[in-house]
Amino acid sequence: MRTLIIGAGAVGSTLGGYLARGGRDVTIADGWPRHVEAVRARGLRVEAVEGDFEVELPAIHLDELAGFGPADLIVVASKSYDTRMMALLAREHLHDGTVVMSAQNGMNDALLASVVGHDRVIACVVALGADLVVPGVVRRSSETSVTPAVFGPLWPGADAGAAARIRDHFLPLGAVKAVNDAWPERWGKLTLNSMSNALAGLAGHRSDTLWTEPLSLDVIVALGHETAMVAEAEGIAAAPVLGRISHATLLEATATSTPAWQEALDQMRRIGDARRGRKSNRASLLQDIEKKRRTEIHYLNGWIAGRGAELGVATGTHLRIVEELRSVEAGERPPALVNVEKLAAEVREWYA
Repeated sequence: MRTLIIGAGAVGSTLGGYLARGGRDVTIADGWPRHVEAVRARGLRVEAVEGDFEVELPAIHLDELAGFGPADLIVVASKSYDTRMMALLAREHLHDGTVVMSAQNGMNDALLASVVGHDRVIACVVALGADLVVPGVVRRSSETSVTPAVFGPLWPGADAGAAARIRDHFLPLGAVKAVNDAWPERWGKLTLNSMSNALAGLAGHRSDTLWTEPLSLDVIVALGHETAMVAEAEGIAAAPVLGRISHATLLEATATSTPAWQEALDQMRRIGDARRGRKSNRASLLQDIEKKRRTEIHYLNGWIAGRGAELGVATGTHLRIVEELRSVEAGERPPALVNVEKLAAEVREWYA
C-alpha cells in the first residue's frame, strides 16, 4: 500500500516512523525544510516509551509532490487551518482506489471529503501523544498497548473493507483497531482535545500535572460536559475519554456537586498520576504556543461553541477559554497556571 503522509509534524512523522520500521511503503511530505532535510540526512529518530529507534524513510518538500505520482493511501496530518490546501495537494495523487484520511485534531473530514469525494474518506482517529522535539526527532508519549488509532467509515458509500485493510497496514503502530462507524471515536477524541488542549496552552502544563491540578480540574469537566451535550444534540454518543470517562458520565456532570462530576475528576486524577515520571504528553496547542505559532483553538473549542450555538446548546466554558487564550496566543502573557484562575472561578459559579 503506497502511503503518502502530507504534513509531517509530530503525528505525521510518528505515523511515518512506525510504518517505515514495519517495512511499509511510506513517504512523508512537509513544509518545514529543516525537518525534511534532517530526515533525509540522518533518518527519523523516534523517542518512545517502549524504546527509542531510528529509521530511514523518504522525506520530500511540499513543492516536490508534483513528482510523487499516485498513492494508495493519503494521510493528511497537517494543522486544521491548512486542511483545504492539503486536500487540494492530495487530490493530485488519487487513483480509482485511493483512500484519504484526516489524522488531525478537529472535525476536518467533511472538508477533506468535499475536495476528494466522500466515498474515499475513512476516519483516522489518532489517540497517541506525539511531540516534534527538534528537526528529525519525534517523541511518542503513549504506549503501543494503548489503542493509538482507530479507523472507520463516516458516510455511506465508503469501501466497507478499507478500514480493516488500513488497520492491518498500521499494525506496526500498536493495538490499532477498525470500527464500522467512526463518529463516536471522532467525537471522543474531540471531547478529550476540547477538555485539555487549550487549557494546556493557557496553563503551560503537560498532561500529568494538568489532569491533577485542582485549579484546572473543574474547567476540564465543564468543557467535557458541554462537548458531550453538543455531541448528544448531534445524535452521537461519543467514545469514552481516555477509555474511562463515559459520554453518559459527562452528560450527567451538570453541577460540581453531582456524583458524575466527582467521578470525572477522580478519573482524570488517576490518569494524570499514572503518567508522572514518564514521557508525559505536551499537548499540541501548548507546543504551538511555545513555538509562537498559530493555534487550532478555533477548530477545537471554537468549533464546539459554534456548533453548540447552531444546535441551541450552551457552551459558555468553551467561549471563555477561546477568549482567555487570545492574549496568550498573541504573546501578551506567557502560559501559566495563574491564567486559569478567573475561568475556574467562573466555572464553579456556573456549575454550583
